[in-house]
Amino acid sequence: MTSTRPPYPLPRRLPDEPPPELAELRADTPVVQVDVPALGPAWLVTRYEEVRQVISDPRFGPLFPGVRRESDPDGPDGDTSDPSDFLFVKDGAEHARLRRLVSGVFTARQVAGLRDRVVQLAVELVDRMAAGQRPADFVEAVAAPLPMAVISDLLGVPAADRTSFRAWSDAVLSVSAHTPEEVGQAAAELARYVAELVRAKREHPGSDLLSALIAARDEDQDRLTDRELHAMANTLLIAGYDPTVVALSRGLWVLLGDRDRYAMLAGDPARVPAAVEEILRHQAGDGDLMRVAKEDIQIDGTTIHCGQPVIASLPGANRDPGHFPDPDRFDMSRVDNPHLAFGHGPHYCLGAALSRLELQVVFDLLVRRLPGLRLAVEPAQVRWSSGLLTRGPTALPVTW
Repeated sequence: MTSTRPPYPLPRRLPDEPPPELAELRADTPVVQVDVPALGPAWLVTRYEEVRQVISDPRFGPLFPGVRRESDPDGPDGDTSDPSDFLFVKDGAEHARLRRLVSGVFTARQVAGLRDRVVQLAVELVDRMAAGQRPADFVEAVAAPLPMAVISDLLGVPAADRTSFRAWSDAVLSVSAHTPEEVGQAAAELARYVAELVRAKREHPGSDLLSALIAARDEDQDRLTDRELHAMANTLLIAGYDPTVVALSRGLWVLLGDRDRYAMLAGDPARVPAAVEEILRHQAGDGDLMRVAKEDIQIDGTTIHCGQPVIASLPGANRDPGHFPDPDRFDMSRVDNPHLAFGHGPHYCLGAALSRLELQVVFDLLVRRLPGLRLAVEPAQVRWSSGLLTRGPTALPVTW
């Protein structure tokens, strides 16, 4: 018998826009069952209030298909390629314990202290791009190297190792762009690299976050296992790199796709923070979050039974007309913009303040330094990545 449930993910017609069926579901059936490959039936929640409930209610736990649990927390060989160790998979007291170890580094106050370094890196990259050949690829020139440099500086990753890490990160985040064997190999290589980096920093500690985590592990054996330490480094490297690359490249694509937007910012750079928030709201089109019910729960009159998976649609929530007037319009003048691009509740993105800082610094610098910046191709000619957890331009040719 053929299922009557809609297939997930919903078919997309434009690279930067949510599927049109999403708006229909949100209006008519905001809680509906869909068919997910390799997972089966799952509940798709598409309205703002219900999405916020799902991602913040402790009766829902994080869910990542394919994650397995090991009985030995340290494993026989210190392997950290198992995603069940990653911070974003943990829940409850275990998640809170691990999060506390790094949360102090990512507070708004601490991140503000990183501004000078972020500005320095951004100026170097933008100046190098401006002095080079035209057109330039913004992704390779700025969007990729900046967040890689920032998170690597924070964790103490040597500059010579960053190219290898970029390749590993792309493979680990693959949904269908790489074979399972390639993903497994990349995860294993990343795990071996992190283990070696931990050993090196244990012998020669620095002032970086990874050295501080090693000290926490060595001073109190109950706070952090070796496996958790390695997995924490993996989590922070990947989470601190890829989402910001996508936000920078997609954000500039949106701004340059309509010259009036970029010209408005060039004429009034004070608008950049508001523009960044609208970029985050508008482009959260690939950020669905998966949860699993830990008990029977009512959502908008629908009973979700214990053990059933739930997909919280961030693009559905961030385009909800009940919460955002004229939600499909890119509006840099929005005053109230409580988008859910970084999630909500106990799993709210640790790196939100750092990502905002990087976006604001780069776009402010671009509109001041290169007010005539424009796409070197038509917006529709820009190629987008596919088969990855996040989607953005693979290259963004720009000129000035």
